Amino acid sequence: MVIKLSKLSLSIILVIVLVFSTVATVSAVTSPVINSFTSSATSISAGDTVTLKWNVSNAQSIEIVGLEKLPEDKLPLVGKLEVLPFTSTTYVLLAHASDGSMKSKAITVNVDAKGKVSIKYFTASDSEIELGDTVTLNYKVLNAKSIEIVGLEKQIECNPNVTKDSIKVWPLASTTYVLLAVGYNGEMVSAKVTVNVVKKQDEPVINVFKASSYSVSRGTLVSITWDTDNVSSCSIVTSDGITLADRPADGSISLTPNITRSYTLVAVGTNGEKVSKTITIVVN
Repeated sequence: MVIKLSKLSLSIILVIVLVFSTVATVSAVTSPVINSFTSSATSISAGDTVTLKWNVSNAQSIEIVGLEKLPEDKLPLVGKLEVLPFTSTTYVLLAHASDGSMKSKAITVNVDAKGKVSIKYFTASDSEIELGDTVTLNYKVLNAKSIEIVGLEKQIECNPNVTKDSIKVWPLASTTYVLLAVGYNGEMVSAKVTVNVVKKQDEPVINVFKASSYSVSRGTLVSITWDTDNVSSCSIVTSDGITLADRPADGSISLTPNITRSYTLVAVGTNGEKVSKTITIVVN
């Protein structure tokens, strides 16, 4: 039996065929395809990096789930990215089409994690120093990805691969230094040490220590005078063991020597330091 179709019927059938053909073509074009998604390594040690590579077609956009830090720019359909996983991580590549469809592929990177980060010690060679002196900071850190010391006069890069180290510093004022260590799992630990800086006290000085005469006859009156700076107390010690204690920082004494003697002025500074000066009076 032969069915005769009108021109209108033929037109309608042609339109329907073209619509379905177009839909099928558009669907095929817009469906995303993940051609490849690989990593440079699937097993690494803690602290190592790995490079993810991908090649995607027919996608409006892509994203990678599991990244430690989101990229600043939109990821291209073909590209690579270096990542630093702290622990074993599964990265999932998602390819989005304009019609809302999505394709995905996953990669797992196993991380051989190191032990927990710890600070064994953080000490200073001196807890108190005078202004202008140096002090050495000593530390020992285990399983650290990064190390930083806060409070340094000039920032110094600390090598986390060197577990035991020391740094010489010049604090201009009392300072608390803080050691920060970050582990491979992102954990942070800290320790601190304080160095007190005191103003350096002036050294004691004997400006004058003299006698009115250095050669006299027995029974002659002789005056001994002295003048000092930065001194809290003085004493005069003779060569035959006599001590004249508790003398002022500046002063004088009168005496009538009957034998030849040496006289030593011992001055004690405000910082506890001692200085001395000796004169001899000869008795004829």
